[in-house]
Amino acid sequence: MSAIHAGFVDTIHDSQYCFRQLLTAMSQPGTFVDLNLVQGFGDMMDASTQILLALADNSTPVWLSRQFEHDEVAKANFSFHLGAELLISQQEDSQKKASFALIGVDDMAKFDWAKAQFYVGNEEYPDRSTTVIVEVSGLSDQATNHQLSSQSSSPCITLRLSGPGIECESILSIESNSSQSLKAMLSHRQNNHFPLGLDFILVCGQQLVALPRSTRVEIISCM
Repeated sequence: MSAIHAGFVDTIHDSQYCFRQLLTAMSQPGTFVDLNLVQGFGDMMDASTQILLALADNSTPVWLSRQFEHDEVAKANFSFHLGAELLISQQEDSQKKASFALIGVDDMAKFDWAKAQFYVGNEEYPDRSTTVIVEVSGLSDQATNHQLSSQSSSPCITLRLSGPGIECESILSIESNSSQSLKAMLSHRQNNHFPLGLDFILVCGQQLVALPRSTRVEIISCM
């Protein structure tokens, strides 16, 4: 049987802390926030695990990319702590049903955004769209020289962010071995007309940056 790991020590207060951190990230796109209360379940990064612990429950199906389909430790822990329905990529229409989606860093290079079917909400309930968590190799904020990286030699894509919650503009660099997939993701998300659309959370280790649907994203360089 897969080992069950500890979740939040203080479920209520730790969940509230993570929720406040996520609110900061969503209301101030491009701002780094730290989630350091729980280690990642299985191969999931620490921040990805805590996002789901804080937001998901037995009424919010979670879609997992192929990296996690055979991660018995991760699946067992989320079933135990959340009771959430776990959807996998091989299930028909599984993306459409997901309240949350987690794409592992190893899956980004092969992920086909053109075929993605995550739910973008509807005019009556735009808030019911899928929140997509994307794990990346590294993140950096040029404005504050804030860097978080796995120290790999992965290519980097640099973005200019603007819109609600950003005073002027914010520069964000993402390190990933799948820059083409990232560009496809950004192009795909902007095909939807606000308030419809997908909210993205980029995760590296214990830290994250949010790209809500209201944020305008411009690719300014890619190496």
